[in-house]
Amino acid sequence: MSRVIDLLRNTVALNLRYSSTLLYLSKDYLKDVSAVLAKTTDQAAPQESETVVRAPLLIAGYTGDTATGAFALDNTSDREMRVQLVVQCELDARLLQVTPAVLDLKPGTGAVVRIIVKFDEAIDKDRDYRGFVTVPGLSNEGVPFIVRRLYDLVDAKEKGADETAPAAEVKSGRKTAKRSAKKSR
Repeated sequence: MSRVIDLLRNTVALNLRYSSTLLYLSKDYLKDVSAVLAKTTDQAAPQESETVVRAPLLIAGYTGDTATGAFALDNTSDREMRVQLVVQCELDARLLQVTPAVLDLKPGTGAVVRIIVKFDEAIDKDRDYRGFVTVPGLSNEGVPFIVRRLYDLVDAKEKGADETAPAAEVKSGRKTAKRSAKKSR
C-alpha cells in the first residue's frame, strides 16, 4: 500500500510541477503579446494623425452681390466647448463676415458656419483672394476658402462676349420635363 501512496504522491507532485510550468509559460506569453500589441499601436498612431487636405470653399459673385459659403463644425470631444472663430484673409474685413463668430458646442453636437462676402469695386475682378477660418481649441486645421469677383455682363460685352448667348447650356430630356410638369400639378 505504501508503494501506491508513493506513486500517487509522485504523480501529484509531477502534475503540480507541470501545471506550474504551464502557468509561468502562459504568463510570459501574455506579457510578450501585450508588448507586441503596444508597439504596434504606437507605430500605427502617427499614420492615423495624417492630415487630410480639405478642398477650399469657392465664394464667387458679381459686383453688388452678397455670396455665401458654409461648412460644418463638429464637437467630437466629451466636453462642452465655447469657440471663437478666427478669420485670416487677403480681403478687407468690412467685406467679409463669419456667422456665428462665437459658438457654444455641447459634446457630440455641431453647427453650420457661414462665410458671407459683399462684392464691391474694392475686390479685383477674376482674382483669387485666399483665406482661412480657424477654430482654436477645436481643430488645428483651418477651413480654406477662395473669394473671386466675377466679370459683370457689362465687362463681358467689353471683352466681346455675346449677351444673348447662355452662360452654360443645360440639357434636359423630354421625359424629365414632363415628369416635373406632372409633379407641379
